[in-house]
Amino acid sequence: MENSNDFSANLFPNPASNQLTLESSENISSYQVVDLAGKMVMSESLTQTAGRHTIDINALSSGMYFIQVNGTNGHSTRLKFQKI
Repeated sequence: MENSNDFSANLFPNPASNQLTLESSENISSYQVVDLAGKMVMSESLTQTAGRHTIDINALSSGMYFIQVNGTNGHSTRLKFQKI
C-alpha cells in the first residue's frame, strides 16, 4: 500500500473475483481504477463518505490494477489489487 498525505484506506479481499470492499475511517470523495498501462478503467464519485463501500469489478479483465482513493480533505492513497 502506498500512502500520501497520511490518508489511510484498506481494500479487501485481495485478490478478488467479483467485488472489492473499500474501507476507510476518513471521508472518501471518489476513486479511480487504472490498469498497469495507466488507462482508467473505472471511476466513481461517492456520496457515502466514511466506512465501507462495495466496488463491483465483474466487468474488469483478470489482472493487476491500482485504485486511487481520494479523500474529501484533498489527501489520497493508491492501492494495488488483483482481479482473478
